[in-house]
Amino acid sequence: MPATLPVPIEFSLPEGWKTAFPDEAGAPGVAFIALYPQPDAEFTANITIDGDFRPDEATLSDMADEAVERLHEVAQSVVVTSRREFGSETAPGLAQRLTLSAAPDGALANSCNPRSTWPCWTRTVRTSAR
Repeated sequence: MPATLPVPIEFSLPEGWKTAFPDEAGAPGVAFIALYPQPDAEFTANITIDGDFRPDEATLSDMADEAVERLHEVAQSVVVTSRREFGSETAPGLAQRLTLSAAPDGALANSCNPRSTWPCWTRTVRTSAR
């Protein structure tokens, strides 16, 4: 069963992406997942959305760093290729682009293949001011 986000969001998927049920896609507990229907070296590109309120005073950069560290648990390499803050003081945001390599079923796949038609990025947005 999909999780519920703490705030409403709107977004659109890139052309060709298909929504999936999180549990069936192997991502239980996330709010949303979309899959790119053409796997690359047996890796299926995905867009996964999950969110929660933080009880601490972590900055957006702190949260982005934590997201990169979590990816290190499942990827062989993770590189932040760009990061920028945007928005206002009352609605700040942060976007980062990552390049990562993982080994699904033992076959190395670069998830940000420059020949690929899909983007590789994460976006962390704080929805409340401090």
